[in-house]
Amino acid sequence: MLYHRGEKLYLEGDDAIQAVAEQADAMETDEREGLVRQYLDTLLPDNWDELDIFERRNFLNGTGVADIGKQGTVQRKLVCNLEIWCECFGKDPSALKKVDSYELGSIMQKLESWEKYTGTRQGTSNFTHYGKQRAYSRK
Repeated sequence: MLYHRGEKLYLEGDDAIQAVAEQADAMETDEREGLVRQYLDTLLPDNWDELDIFERRNFLNGTGVADIGKQGTVQRKLVCNLEIWCECFGKDPSALKKVDSYELGSIMQKLESWEKYTGTRQGTSNFTHYGKQRAYSRK
């Protein structure tokens, strides 16, 4: 066995960097990634947590800015799959299936500026309207 002779079982340095890049290139693409990226980069009004789901959707669509009376000024720091599902895609929370959640998680893993939330041992946070959910945080 090679590892008995001191051969490493993992890559280091430039080889490791190139391997990670190759893995990223080989991953399946999801056309929704651009929508999710745009959703996550949208600045939010400072009263975001006070808005209901419909007011949030209207703000994101540009139809509710006048009703809310505020422009977006706050960068989102935390997000969960259910929040993306409901607000970005306009879907009903009860319609989220495991496969949908896994696909959203896959999209989130591809986004360089986001990572799994590590603020709690379980990686969860409490979200207005969505309860305790596994979360992602902005890097």
